Amino acid sequence: MSTWPTCCAGRWATRASRAADKDPANWPDLMRREWAGDGGTAAAAGHRKELPPGWPARGRALDAFQPDVVLVWGDDQYENFREEVVPPFCVLGLRRDRGRPVQA
Repeated sequence: MSTWPTCCAGRWATRASRAADKDPANWPDLMRREWAGDGGTAAAAGHRKELPPGWPARGRALDAFQPDVVLVWGDDQYENFREEVVPPFCVLGLRRDRGRPVQA
């Protein structure tokens, strides 16, 4: 589902373009295949299986690098905002957070 931002870049100005962007006929081929007949459920499950094996190595690399700041970019803004009020970005600041990845 990583193709969504690139398929619609620069077209968020009008309601008409947003409606057209929601039509699967206007999506890139890969995005349509991922969406399939199940709304992306199977593709999401496959993607989720690909991610966890890399988490320990990423954590070790961050620990070794000892950054002052870590920015985590995510596409979960739709959990907090809806189409009429999606800001260009949103920042959550924490002194320290211990992430707990989803357990399979």
